[in-house]
Amino acid sequence: AILILRKRASMTARSALVRPPVVGEMGFFVFTDIQDSTLLWEKNKTEMYQAIQIHHECVRSMLALTEGYETGTLGDSFLCVFQSADAALHFAVTLQTRLLELEWPLSLNENIQHFMKPRTEEIEEMKSLTKFLQLESVSDSNHHGDTSGKLGQKLWNGLRVRVAVHCGEVTSTNTMNVRVVYSGKIVDETSTILDIVVSGGQVVCSDNVLSLASESCLAGMSLMHLGKYTLSGKTPGRNSSAPTRNLEFVSITPKKLTLRQCEFLPLKSVVQLTAAAYHCPQANDSTTLVFCSLPGTKVMEFQLAELAMSSLKLSDLTEVKKEIVPLFHKVMEESIQNYGGYVGEMHTDFCLVAFHSSAAAISW
Repeated sequence: AILILRKRASMTARSALVRPPVVGEMGFFVFTDIQDSTLLWEKNKTEMYQAIQIHHECVRSMLALTEGYETGTLGDSFLCVFQSADAALHFAVTLQTRLLELEWPLSLNENIQHFMKPRTEEIEEMKSLTKFLQLESVSDSNHHGDTSGKLGQKLWNGLRVRVAVHCGEVTSTNTMNVRVVYSGKIVDETSTILDIVVSGGQVVCSDNVLSLASESCLAGMSLMHLGKYTLSGKTPGRNSSAPTRNLEFVSITPKKLTLRQCEFLPLKSVVQLTAAAYHCPQANDSTTLVFCSLPGTKVMEFQLAELAMSSLKLSDLTEVKKEIVPLFHKVMEESIQNYGGYVGEMHTDFCLVAFHSSAAAISW
């Protein structure tokens, strides 16, 4: 017990050397959680205790390497924050590789596989992913619990940790036991994202984070577009909640673990506004492409630029454009989803949509 306390104290001191984001700055939040941890505790308490010690040591060592700040823990979950998108993503994705490489209690993998029996509809979803990635078929038996993938790659080993990555402006902090604790909209949203991620071993990232990440950071990662969802911001167990917000999500794995994407289950209890990448027309499928544009927005941009250059007071045109473009996007996304289309590109005044048939495209 003394050794454990000393180790925790060392980790706390190391985390204290990292300057966490303050109010007004951009915070990149990474929340983690162990899949089926309650069931695993019930199955074998001694084994799970050992596994938790290994897990905690791994997370904290990775935080030290990526200059992350441990803002707190909730059960076996870690609440972390970073100063940049690259650092947050590097931590989240590399953590999956590190967990895979560790030595775990002998029967842990068997116990985990015992709880990994997907339902029929989940198997069908995995088959769609497999086809999209042009990989071998997902077995109807126990592939979801198997530790190896195509060509014998090691896909699973030990505890399976699901991760949510999100960012936004820090609006509220508090100091508790010498540790900075965060609250507010972004924290609630990150908690909600983690809550809707079903599969351990999966990193789900909001498009806000992805847009701020460098190409060099993303180069070693496998990205899967999951579509756009309505996020309520309401978090189980919390009194506060964020306003309803629409966000696009991406599933991320290390490139060498791309096969994991075939086994991740759909996000749960959330309204999906646009289709995921694996629902779009795929190789050798019949495909109809539709280009749709909104005339006039370029003219607005030129007029706004001229007004700004002439130092004249901007007209109501700015507000009109702010209303028109989001409305255009909203109408496109809602109607496309109804006809089974996939939004390939969505710009200010232009979108590219793929349909499985010309009949669906024409009807839309």
